[in-house]
Formats: sequence, structure tokens, C-alpha cells
Amino acid sequence: MTTSSSTTSPEPLPAPVSWELPVHNLSRATPRTLDFSPDRETLAQVARFLGLEALNTWRVKGKLLPAARDSWRLEARLTADLVQSCVATLAPVPAKVDTKIIRRFVPEESVEATRIEEDLDPDGDDAPDIYGAHLDLGAAALEELALALDPYPRAGEAEAEIEPVRVAPPGVEPLTDEALRPFAKLAALKEKLSSDDA
Repeated sequence: MTTSSSTTSPEPLPAPVSWELPVHNLSRATPRTLDFSPDRETLAQVARFLGLEALNTWRVKGKLLPAARDSWRLEARLTADLVQSCVATLAPVPAKVDTKIIRRFVPEESVEATRIEEDLDPDGDDAPDIYGAHLDLGAAALEELALALDPYPRAGEAEAEIEPVRVAPPGVEPLTDEALRPFAKLAALKEKLSSDDA
């Protein structure tokens, strides 16, 4: 008797923040003022979710404006006070985030029409967020915070320049910058002579 085993990909982590607005409660006549500041427990969950040492404050303040074809436009300012880990030493690296958010939300039924418009206008806005009965502002704000993080945070003592890696075949001495300098000068001279002949 033989048994077969199958591997399944791990379930994605649930979003640690909830900030949803029911669409039926939104007025399309006037903008809606927004001010979102999670509590300490949520901040700690978001810090773990994003791999931060700490997320001391996080605020999203702005407005939600009605737009064409039942879509909505989020215009807000995101600020945060946080601590990351140095990529070289794992020492704590305090950081502040202050960035502008502009997001577009479109209803599910207009996704195909929106996709056609984007194909015709490649210089348009980024892909919109899709909504059903609710606008998921929490997911949008979390994504914007993640994008604003320094991907390579470094503590002060790790700011020294990293030595470049030099490779060469076995038994061959790698070329140094000093050895390559004459070749660079020759290339520059050749380029100058070519431009003079033109």
C-alpha cells in the first residue's frame, strides 16, 4: 500500500489591523474626514507583522472623497514613530515616517472597465483597491506603512562602507580599482577621440 503526501503553502497571516467603512454609510455628496490611530495592542501586532522592534505611534489623517463611477479617493497623511533592526548588527534603529497617501477604490463590478482604461492609459494611477460592501482602509494603510519603511536600516556603527566583493577564477588574483584605473582612462580617451572625429 502506498500513500501520497502533498505539500500545502502556509496560510497567509491575517491582517493585524481592522479599519473598514461600510459603503452604505458613506455620503457621495460630501467628503468624509478620517483620523485613524490604533491602540497599543494593535500597534504591537502590526510591529510583529512587519518585523519591527516597536511601533510607538501610527496615524493616518485625511479625507475620503467621492469620485466617478461609484469610486472613492483616499487622500491622507501617514505618520509613524518606530524602531527597526539594523541589517548588519541587529541594533535598534529609530525611525520616523511621514508620507502622503493617495489611493483609489473601485467597486467589484467595475474592475474590468477599470482594467481596460489602465491598458489605454499606462501613465495613469496605480492599480486601484477593490471594494465590496466595505472599504478596507486598514489594508491600504498597512501597505503604505510597509512601503514607507527603510528596506536596509543601519545603525550608526554599521554606516562604514562595505568592502566590495572581488571574484576571479582559481589561482588568479582579482583586479583592484587601482589596476583597473588605466583601462578606465583609456576608455575615456577613446570616447573623447571618437567624439572629436564626429
